[in-house]
Amino acid sequence: MFKIQYLIYVYIALCACMMLYNIAYTLYNRRTEKKVEKQKNSFIKKLRNQINLVESEIPLAVKHRKYLYNKLRWTNNLLLFEQILEEQTQKVKEKYIKEMQHVFYDLAIYYQKTDSIKKAYFAYIIGKYKIGDTTENNNIINTLFLFMKEEAMYCRYNTLKAMLQLGNIDNIIKILKEMKQGDYYYSVEMLFENLLSFDGNSKVLAEKMWQTFWKFNKNTQIVIIKFIRHVKLDYTEEFYELLQQQKIDNKIKVEIIRYYRENIFNKVVSLLIDITKLKEIHNRELVIEAARALSAYNIAEVKNALKELLKRNDWDIRMAASESLSILGTSYYELAEIFNGENNVVRKILRYKIQSYNYTNMNPKIEVS
Repeated sequence: MFKIQYLIYVYIALCACMMLYNIAYTLYNRRTEKKVEKQKNSFIKKLRNQINLVESEIPLAVKHRKYLYNKLRWTNNLLLFEQILEEQTQKVKEKYIKEMQHVFYDLAIYYQKTDSIKKAYFAYIIGKYKIGDTTENNNIINTLFLFMKEEAMYCRYNTLKAMLQLGNIDNIIKILKEMKQGDYYYSVEMLFENLLSFDGNSKVLAEKMWQTFWKFNKNTQIVIIKFIRHVKLDYTEEFYELLQQQKIDNKIKVEIIRYYRENIFNKVVSLLIDITKLKEIHNRELVIEAARALSAYNIAEVKNALKELLKRNDWDIRMAASESLSILGTSYYELAEIFNGENNVVRKILRYKIQSYNYTNMNPKIEVS
């Protein structure tokens, strides 16, 4: 017959086993932590010693290169590597990187076989410290091209940024073209943010991208126009011709219109006015941006076009037109028909925009009652 005390004995035995396991696990963890800490301190010490030697014009020992290769295959050690380098002056960093860049040529081959997270961090280190030369045929560049085929967005983001930081324009153009052939999504914001990290002659890069404009996908074309606008290049004629083409996507046209708000080009005024007359819903964003861009062109035809936009049954179009009329300093006499008209909503929008603009600029141009 089963006795309850047997069950109690089993329970006590299990509790004792669990207690022994917890004690053993705690002791093992402490031992492991001490071992890891010891290895970490040893790595840091050796790294600092070698950096000091390089600073004193003593070449990096072959033994240390082999040691680095073995250590930097671990992401935790790459983190420590970055931490120690950040303690150094720029001159010392550059000296040390130059001495040990061949280690990274070998590491590049190793990291090709790792997971996306490790690849992403390796690409980040390559870009941050500009490791490796900028010629096309070396392990670093070849590895970065392979990394761009990863499905993980963060890996491709770091890789593209690394390529831009290395600064070779031909490689950048090539990698941007290859993005067209892939099935992966690249947002305009991501591409533009990365382009801003380019460490080289931005004007030359912009010109090179423009030369092969039609070989890029739509998102990259938008980014090229944004980048040209950012580096303040004169592409008024080129963009004017592009804006007139029917096959151009509306999002590209929107970016071109924004360019003309900052870069005055009188020839484009009639085209912008024509755009404000578009009524189709898919052209709505074009109309809004054209209304905003016309704020840079203070002529009667522009004011008349903007006043016509106030009659549209679209809140955002009315707001854009009102804002531009305020910026242009349109007189009360010119707006009398609106202020005295029957459309109370339009009158309120226009009054609000004018008063806001006058307050912001502390220079009243229009008196409204």
